[in-house]
Amino acid sequence: MTLVVRLVTLVIALGFLGACAADPAARKQQHYAKGTSYLAGGKYNEAVLELRNALQIDGHFADAHHQLGLTYWKKGWIPDARFELEAAVRLDPDREVFALDLADLFADLGLGPDALALADGVLARNDRSARALYLRGRALALTSDTEGAQTAYRRALERDPMLADAHAGLGHLYLKMRQVDRAEEAFGTALRLQPNDVDALLGLGSIRLERGEVEEARAHFDRAVQAEPENGAARIALASLYASEGKLDRAIDELQGLTKNVAHIGGTLQLAAFYIRAERHDKAISTLLPFTKKYPKLSQAHYLLGIAYLGSDRAEQASETLGEIVRRAPEEPVGHYLLGQAYLRRGMGSDALAEFLAVQKQAPAFRDLQLSLAHAYLQAASPREAITLIEAALNKTPNDPRLYGLLGLAHAARRDFPSARTALRHALVLDPSSVPARLSMADLYVLEGRSDAAVQELQDAVRIAPGDVQARATLFANLLRAGQVDRVLREAPEFLRVNPGA
Repeated sequence: MTLVVRLVTLVIALGFLGACAADPAARKQQHYAKGTSYLAGGKYNEAVLELRNALQIDGHFADAHHQLGLTYWKKGWIPDARFELEAAVRLDPDREVFALDLADLFADLGLGPDALALADGVLARNDRSARALYLRGRALALTSDTEGAQTAYRRALERDPMLADAHAGLGHLYLKMRQVDRAEEAFGTALRLQPNDVDALLGLGSIRLERGEVEEARAHFDRAVQAEPENGAARIALASLYASEGKLDRAIDELQGLTKNVAHIGGTLQLAAFYIRAERHDKAISTLLPFTKKYPKLSQAHYLLGIAYLGSDRAEQASETLGEIVRRAPEEPVGHYLLGQAYLRRGMGSDALAEFLAVQKQAPAFRDLQLSLAHAYLQAASPREAITLIEAALNKTPNDPRLYGLLGLAHAARRDFPSARTALRHALVLDPSSVPARLSMADLYVLEGRSDAAVQELQDAVRIAPGDVQARATLFANLLRAGQVDRVLREAPEFLRVNPGA
């Protein structure tokens, strides 16, 4: 080829490329092709970028909306996934795969009627669709139509006997009906057809766990995680098993392994709950704050954030977070109860009392409600009402040391020291390790002018809970009042060294 021919060829090629670059239809297809390739390779962030670029060129590009929805789903961004998949269906309502993928997501979200409408829409056009029949079964199972769900699953298997999802669906249905042997058989069939079927592995794992076969259950959950490392249900199942064994660090590690790559909502909320159980409240707060901002209507995240603020003694932030929950859902007693606890921490007894009375109206049998009401009455300077409430509660639970401890405080508030001492002693008989009861007894001794007895009680409290900041600080304060400055100077630095946050 002569130099002139090569130059002409190069010019023509460059002209073609330039035309492609200038053609919006070609550019959107290039972005779309890259995006789907990244999605197939598990590069979800790159896929999102390319698919968004395609949609910037053509906002009505249904295939790009669909693939972007699937990418968000893989990342665990479920509200975003729903938005994009719904957009795809809206733009091309007759495309079977669009409708069925959205139905699948709705089923994952527990939205049975919505999933059913989509599946039935597909079946009206194509009654041979095995996947549509399978999803119809999932949807009916969610609406507790067990018979209808079985029929749909069996019809799906008539169309495609190799459909592992339908076998696993039957397995979960049998498990719900407590037909464990049939469930086990169905899960086994699903695994023979698809050895790494996560739903079947999780189903078999739950059966093993129910039978007390913990190691076998762990093996199935492990296989599920290995099959799909970013599957939230699999990671949560394994983490929950660790947590049930008291291995909170392992449970946390498991969910951190999920959430570091995938913004999985359920996994993140469960991780935050484990942080709270492990008393790592600051970690829970830093984990939850981005979610409450991204998903302001996600009430569970706000509840957990409020509890984490309470656990870290950030009562003002807790009351702000929980106050917003109560404003949005005033009919939910849990929000009122937690907000009442936040107000108690802030010494706002009257406000706490209003919240607990709201709980009493909505859910009279709410756990520990009488105890919380009594605390609120005390803070609101109404010890007589607190005593009446506590005595009524003691008729139902006469061996609750917390009630006796609070009864002692109520009597002390009325300057009835003998009755206060009797109640606090009863609390300590029932629970000798109760630090709050010992602190209350020490306060009572101080009111009676018995400083030596107060110091002894506080020393017992510190012996029981060496790291309790309130017990140690109260002991130091009483030692200083008793003139034992040298002892405080000797012990305080060591305590602060071991407990730097005190």
